Amino acid sequence: MTLITMSSAFRLGPHPLLHHCRTVCNEQFEQYQITTDLEQLLLPKRNQLVLSPEGHRICLGNWNTAQLESLSTVLLPSNSSEAITAVLLDVSRSLVKRVDTL
Repeated sequence: MTLITMSSAFRLGPHPLLHHCRTVCNEQFEQYQITTDLEQLLLPKRNQLVLSPEGHRICLGNWNTAQLESLSTVLLPSNSSEAITAVLLDVSRSLVKRVDTL
């Protein structure tokens, strides 16, 4: 018997429950109020990464190198690590809701 991981299950094909979870996740992301320039840069890319086949890793706080590199492409040199951390921690509530939805 082969162990099917979340990412391989995602690639095998869309499941109706997975589709529902993605819909709920998208609705939750749309409700988040973007109030700073950093959020404007960071959150669309983070949301794209969360919805990717490896996105479940982010929900578990397990970012891989490719995800971090992709996220870094939208950041400016003037963005401090403290500000980036604060934004990611603040929006983590939406990730927790996504995990609860799954």
